[in-house]
Amino acid sequence: MRKLFALSLLAVCITGAGCSLAVPEDEGPAIEDQLAAQEAINQADQLFDRGKFYKAYKTYERGLRLYRRYPQREKIVRREIEEIGVRFLDGTIKVGWFGTGFLARPRREVGVDIIRQVVMKHHREGYEFLPDAQYRLATYLFDRQRYEEAQIEFEFLIRNFRDSYWTTISEFLLAESLYLQNQGARFDRGTLDDAQEHYTRFLERSGPGPGPAGDERTSRARERLDAIRNTKAEKEYLKGEFYFKREQYHAAKIMLEGVLGRYAGTVWADEAEKLLAKTQRKLDEER
Repeated sequence: MRKLFALSLLAVCITGAGCSLAVPEDEGPAIEDQLAAQEAINQADQLFDRGKFYKAYKTYERGLRLYRRYPQREKIVRREIEEIGVRFLDGTIKVGWFGTGFLARPRREVGVDIIRQVVMKHHREGYEFLPDAQYRLATYLFDRQRYEEAQIEFEFLIRNFRDSYWTTISEFLLAESLYLQNQGARFDRGTLDDAQEHYTRFLERSGPGPGPAGDERTSRARERLDAIRNTKAEKEYLKGEFYFKREQYHAAKIMLEGVLGRYAGTVWADEAEKLLAKTQRKLDEER
């Protein structure tokens, strides 16, 4: 009978408009969410004070998720970034076995993950310290030659913090991340094209941020653009040379003329001109 009564009461609450548990849509989250959020924040503060920094971060995020209009939201996000994420990243926070101090050592990758997640979740909220954190994360990865990861983080910064102090230099470092992925035997035409685009943007930008005209980055950007142009010219020339050696003279002529048209002034344009003359002679002999 009790079960039947409970089910009947539930049906009344669902079908009727007068159930006291209902919350009007325009009032936002239910009061239970606000209380649960405050409880989670209090718990996170205690974990932070006890040095349980990663658990504190996760608990802060749970509290912010429970009540998105939490009045001290910016203060908490700042703590997640500056007092937890950055301290993990720079090695200030050390963690030992099973979260103890035994054989404690830095856990920098935890900082990478925290900063990445916090910025991704909160970047639309307009907090002024988030671009700084994103730049710090991207340069951390760049300095450790993790260029593909750095590329992603610089792209995120440029796309989401366009008016940031760091946007101009991020264009340069994004281009460097793309360019340095193409060293050695690796060649990716698309990546080099993207690097060329961002070096050019860096040189053209006049917005806020470090990187005045004539500094070291400007000179390097121009040098990189010349190097990219030469690399592309070389690849096109080698294709023409390949066709020439296989006696596919029409194809060789098209490739070599392309080198002359697109990469005039490079050493490979000079080589292409010489080989094109030989190619033309071979074509004349076939007639």
